Amino acid sequence: MKGSLTILMMFHIFLGSTQKPVLVIPRGHTEGVNTIAFSPDGQYFISGSRDRTAIIWDTSGHQIKSFKHELQVKYARFSMDGNSIYTTSSDSRINTARITDDSLRPMYKHGEFIGAVSFYDSKTQMAISNEENGTIEIRGFDGKLIKSLLQAQPVTSLAFSKDGQFLLTGSQDQKLVLWNWMNLSKKVFPLRGILGHSNVVTQVCLSEDGKFALSASKDKTAILWNLDGTILKRIKHNAAIFACDISIRNLIITGSEDGVIKIWGSSQQARELSFQAHALSINAVCFAPDGNSFLTASNDNTICQWDLNGRLIKRYCGHLKPISFTHFINDSSENILSMSNDATASIWNNADYTYHSFKIQHSKNPPLVAIPLESKFFIAGGDRGEFGFWKSNGNPLKLDSKIDSNETLKSIQFRNQVTSIELSPDGRSILTGHLSNGGAQLSDIRGRVLKIYKQPEAIGSAVFSTSGKYIATVGFTQNVISVFDTSNSERPIHKFEIPSKVNCLVYLSDSILFTGNKNGLVQMWNVVNGKLLGNYGAPDGEMINALSVSTNQQFLATGNNAGIIRIWNLMDGSSKDWIGHSSKVLSVHFSRVRASESELLISGSVDGTTKIWNRVTGKEVLTLFSIDSLDWAVVTPDGLFDASPGAMELMYYTVGLEVVELDQLKSSFYQPGLLRIKLGHEKLQPVVTTNINSLDLSNKFKAEIIENQINVFFEPNSDGSKKLSLFVGDKEVDSNINPEGLLEVKNLDLLKYSKYFLEDTNYIYLVSYNKDESLHSQAYPLIYKYSSGSKSGSGEINTNEPVSFKGLPDLYALVVGTSKYSGEITKLVFPDKDAESMAQGLKAVGNRLFDHVFLSLLTTASQNADSISNRNNIEKVLKEFAIKAKAKDVLLVYFSGHGSTYAENGKPQFYYLTKDVTTSDLSNQDVRNNFTISSNDLSSWLTAIPARKQVLIFDACHSGEV
Repeated sequence: MKGSLTILMMFHIFLGSTQKPVLVIPRGHTEGVNTIAFSPDGQYFISGSRDRTAIIWDTSGHQIKSFKHELQVKYARFSMDGNSIYTTSSDSRINTARITDDSLRPMYKHGEFIGAVSFYDSKTQMAISNEENGTIEIRGFDGKLIKSLLQAQPVTSLAFSKDGQFLLTGSQDQKLVLWNWMNLSKKVFPLRGILGHSNVVTQVCLSEDGKFALSASKDKTAILWNLDGTILKRIKHNAAIFACDISIRNLIITGSEDGVIKIWGSSQQARELSFQAHALSINAVCFAPDGNSFLTASNDNTICQWDLNGRLIKRYCGHLKPISFTHFINDSSENILSMSNDATASIWNNADYTYHSFKIQHSKNPPLVAIPLESKFFIAGGDRGEFGFWKSNGNPLKLDSKIDSNETLKSIQFRNQVTSIELSPDGRSILTGHLSNGGAQLSDIRGRVLKIYKQPEAIGSAVFSTSGKYIATVGFTQNVISVFDTSNSERPIHKFEIPSKVNCLVYLSDSILFTGNKNGLVQMWNVVNGKLLGNYGAPDGEMINALSVSTNQQFLATGNNAGIIRIWNLMDGSSKDWIGHSSKVLSVHFSRVRASESELLISGSVDGTTKIWNRVTGKEVLTLFSIDSLDWAVVTPDGLFDASPGAMELMYYTVGLEVVELDQLKSSFYQPGLLRIKLGHEKLQPVVTTNINSLDLSNKFKAEIIENQINVFFEPNSDGSKKLSLFVGDKEVDSNINPEGLLEVKNLDLLKYSKYFLEDTNYIYLVSYNKDESLHSQAYPLIYKYSSGSKSGSGEINTNEPVSFKGLPDLYALVVGTSKYSGEITKLVFPDKDAESMAQGLKAVGNRLFDHVFLSLLTTASQNADSISNRNNIEKVLKEFAIKAKAKDVLLVYFSGHGSTYAENGKPQFYYLTKDVTTSDLSNQDVRNNFTISSNDLSSWLTAIPARKQVLIFDACHSGEV
């Protein structure tokens, strides 16, 4: 490699001073992803989804920012300078934001539905097509019309050339048009006599060198065109193609409705690679700026990054599913039930503060759930008609489980497809609406049919009145309300038609019914005479998905498609909007036994969250995240959180665009038992507070590797600390390469760290710090290629080459057991024996897995002075390992015995007690320095050992506390 000079330069920014950290639980997209685009520097990308959000991600997989929209996001892009984003949604708005902003601002509202949009840069023009006709408008970023173009049919895709002079369009009439929009001249593809597409053109793009045009179509083909209108190459998929892109090297990717990606070149001889990238349709593809990888976005809610050989680099997705049902159950302890669209039930049990999550086996679609007023159990199942019973703590009700002495519960099966289910107020009857053989059915708790309330059409919803004496049904397609006395199924006591489609029903009393309509209107009806008592207007016109009446019957809650919860005061007709969800609200329920002054409401949304609100203040109390069967998180609006260990591994903070590890701020925000505390079962515990305004993360530098040397240049206005830590792989090999705090670090010789390098490719990371060094930045990679034979190396541009190991590694193992102690410390029985067993196991397995095994066993049972488990021997062995081990090797260190913690200068550390310690009082510095092993000691000794893979095992008290 000597003689080759490759420069790798990256920019690292701590953006914006004194920004408040935002806790992130990666939710990803909860519905299909429509659009993706890289930032110009390739460090970030933006995605837009049907879930009404646009998300900025970094390429390490962190979700950096999320921007809420009124409707689904159809298009999202970065500006050419990378400092802004642009989005469009189905509401015909074009929005923009600086990448450091927390919300969008409207830039332009198009008068008609937008068919396609393309931006040239952040200062000149954008192109907008009308979804209903062939009009294309070229507008400035101030919204002013520059030019108007007209085509015969609606335009489905637009793409500017690199210089902005030309605009390529694809349309419903199967044609492409290349416009010189400045002089209105155009060229139509295909030329006469050339067979082009036979169905709608779905996407077009132009090559960066301006030589080629590319089009994809519903006819299952993609065509590469010369700009004279002739066809250079045509490829075929087995399904409609919705996405295509051309790289800077004119490599092409196409993605189709069946989830297949094809990678191909412009020449006829270029190889074609095809692979299954997603289970569902691919809606968008995008090459990275360097052309070495690309992104795919799919209806499966995920984004994937691939190398040019079709190998998966990273999958970008969230860990949440849309929440379709929420409820307080067993209100005396306020257990909480949420049900996701994939039929997963999650229960937070406040009695013993446990979390229980399980699949509803009876459902493939969003489950149907019913809970009686007494909340002793719930019933859940799917539209196929099979339902099961569960206790309020989430345990299944078995055949021998009883509500009282007369009733035994089991799973039940309804014959016809079920559209709704509700339990009577006393929990003894089940009311179901059915899709076929129109009607509602009343059954006992064992599923035996009691009454069938026949209807001329399928039932959309059926509900009990507050006393359970009456039921109301609404048709699946017809807007007819039918009211029955439960004792008489022959004919309804009243029947009336309402003007708009009904989506949900709820009784206020036996005689008053609310309907939530698809046009966003809530109406109050007297079901005795069919008269309309009142309209509760909907300024946003968004479909109502859920209704709930408060226990005192004074308030009505609605949840709609805009993510808004609206609380109506039924006494005076006033309303308040609660904004918190980022997507459709599918469920709202008031708590049943709370006093009115502290009444709670629970909501569930497509955004994957369950939220608890205070009805009086209108403020959000908590957000609950159900991640999987084991993991969960609870977060307050002011940033306090509680979470399972697995969830905390996924969580992090963002400050501007910077990612801050959870552990760096955990002490300021972590509150165990937070759910019980906020619901009034426990008192809030004090936490170590951090002055958020002191989190000044202003720091900017650039770094480069030239052959064997690193150069770092801080910008003059960088306010952060100039401390820089150097990592090779995951190992910190130098805590500060800039001890003098200079603005420039020049010619740092990497060969001084050569013992840590693998042959060939090594990933080196620099980590910077804020002003008081309380927070560190996210590490970012520099790639360094090293050759031990020539003792040389070079920096390289980003690559997807895997790190290679030549030959089998060696195992270096230190196994320490301490059963006997010199002073007042209680002697232990097993540490020496456990250490001996561990050593035997490592020898037996290690010889089969490693080239050599170098093992040192130190115990208090040894008769050899060099094998006694004292501080000197432990330090001696680890320093010998530091001399002998290589970067490719594996290190394992095991300690068994007594441990303790002690805070020195306010910073707690773990201490392993060796055989010579005479007291457990660690306030004596001589004791700590001579007879214990501190976590700082171990960190120093292990860092000096080149082995890149290291395992540290403690079987000692207090070892998990620090």
